[in-house]
Amino acid sequence: MTVKLDTTPSLVTLTLTGADNSYLGIGFGNAGMASGSDGFIYNSTANRDYSFNGIGAFPSADSSQDWTEVSNTTSSGIRTVIATRSLSGGTGDIMITNTAGVKNIFFARGGSTTISQHSGTNRGYASLNMTGTLGTEDLDLESAKIIFYPNAAKDIDTFK
Repeated sequence: MTVKLDTTPSLVTLTLTGADNSYLGIGFGNAGMASGSDGFIYNSTANRDYSFNGIGAFPSADSSQDWTEVSNTTSSGIRTVIATRSLSGGTGDIMITNTAGVKNIFFARGGSTTISQHSGTNRGYASLNMTGTLGTEDLDLESAKIIFYPNAAKDIDTFK
C-alpha cells in the first residue's frame, strides 16, 4: 500500500494504491485509532471520511463526507484511489496544512473491501515528508538567461 498527499493553498489530494480486493485506510496523527482520530478508508461502501472509535472498535462514517473521490481505477490487481477535500475538512477532520514538514499517519488494509479487523502484519505508522509548494509567481524568462540549443535541433533539445 502506498500513500501520497499533495496540497495547494486550499486543497489536499490523497492518492492511495494497494490490492484491489482490500480495504485501504489511513488516519492522521500519531495517536493511532484512538477515539476521535480522523481518517480516510476506501471500502465497499460509498463512505470515505471516518472517525475512529478506539482500538478494537470499528470506525464510524462521518455525517459529512468531506472527501470527494475523483478517481478509482484497477489494473493488474492494484487499485488507485484519488480523493480531494479542503485543507480544513469539516467537523471532526484534522487540518492538513499546505506547508513543508512531516505529517504522521497510521494505516491498515484488509483481506476484503469490507472494513474488518486487521492483524499486526497489515497495519502500521508512517511519516510523510511534505516538501512544500512550488511558487506561483511568473518567471521572467528575459532576465533568467535561459539558453536553448542547438537551434533547429533534430532529436535532442538542451536547456541551460
